[in-house]
Amino acid sequence: MGIADRETFFTIRTGQQGFTDQLMQFNAFYKLGLSLGYRYVFTPFFSRRSLPRAGEEQDQSAALHDERRVSDTPSKKQSDIYDFLGFNQLFQSERFQLPGSGYPQVEVELSDRILAEHGASSLEALKAYVAARVRSGTEAVDTGDERVLVILRLERKPPPQGKGKRKFFSLIHEGVPAFPDGLDLRKQYFCTRRSEEIPRAFESGKLKILLHMRQGDTSVVETPWGTLIPVDSRRPDFMTEQDGYAVVKAAFSNNAVDSLFTPADYFHFAQRLLSNIDTSNLSMLSFSDGFQRAFDVIEHQVDRLNLSSGKLQSLRDARPGYDAKQFSLFGDIANNTCVIGETQAKLHQLIHAALTADLVIVAAQQRMLLKLIASYGGGPAPIVIVLYRNQVPDNSDVIRHHRQRFLYINVDNPDLTKAVELINPLLSRQVPVEDGNDGLRDA
Repeated sequence: MGIADRETFFTIRTGQQGFTDQLMQFNAFYKLGLSLGYRYVFTPFFSRRSLPRAGEEQDQSAALHDERRVSDTPSKKQSDIYDFLGFNQLFQSERFQLPGSGYPQVEVELSDRILAEHGASSLEALKAYVAARVRSGTEAVDTGDERVLVILRLERKPPPQGKGKRKFFSLIHEGVPAFPDGLDLRKQYFCTRRSEEIPRAFESGKLKILLHMRQGDTSVVETPWGTLIPVDSRRPDFMTEQDGYAVVKAAFSNNAVDSLFTPADYFHFAQRLLSNIDTSNLSMLSFSDGFQRAFDVIEHQVDRLNLSSGKLQSLRDARPGYDAKQFSLFGDIANNTCVIGETQAKLHQLIHAALTADLVIVAAQQRMLLKLIASYGGGPAPIVIVLYRNQVPDNSDVIRHHRQRFLYINVDNPDLTKAVELINPLLSRQVPVEDGNDGLRDA
């Protein structure tokens, strides 16, 4: 039997990244496999990194939310993030299962480095490289079977420092902007919500704004004696005491770190943006993982700091009330609910808020919601503002035409003209949304 006569299946395997990193891989590899004429079969995904911190479900000391609007009760049915998203349920049908077993397998690792070495700088060249790898791999394990299973995955070798973005994904998104078979992950998500609802945190009939502030292991902790401790291991000043925010903001090592965004940075931007719109008709949620992971890093790396026993104890004593202090500013924003901490329920609420919001505000130091919206977003909605400093981020590996899809605003010198132009029309008219979101939408 000739190799060309075989029926070729493909599946996608990921490492232990966060779930939106895994979704990013699915988004690109699914398009690539189908564009090659292969048939997709499902291998379940699992993300340990998306599980709550140990003990966080029971520790509510960091929660600042209004109990009337945000539930902190974990989901009873959907303990796995992919169950909550409806992802696992979607791929349980026979259409996505491998008929039989024991087929020869060919694994194809992909990365910017591998493709550069083979001169694959276009989608057609990328497809030709994969097809050639499949042919040679099939010849090496030829058992006469009528079918072959191709495994697509990222190269196991870690990328160089600061080179974690997968630029070859841009080639795929440019050439295959949507899932070729019409796969609709968003529709599946809302179908799943009909079988197990999640409390609505936004107020019905109002403009829904989500502000997401990553802190955790990318943040800087202020000590009781006034110094600052950067806990992001990518930074050149990692776990060294610094005298002021100006020093820390200037000491970024690459664009992935993109300096620093503090709760105050987000607050002052939100305050400035909201001063340009009618806040009486909006409902806002401000989510953050908070600083508890930052304190975990300090505990694990404390020998680097050479602190006296008195200072170390003072820092530990500051931990329980640290989140409340850092995010207290957000109590001054009208119609806003602040949700701080990492629990399963809060992660579910964040996802649901992102998929039902009219406006999402994030910063360049994290891409979690950008990756989620790329796979589960609803066309042009929601409006997405990405705050940055230093330089405009490149998210072409996440979504096609990222500069048109996301609105980039310099947090230190914000030009709000375009944002206000997009937001104000949403305040004056209500457009029903078929997926069950009763939010406002630009028609």
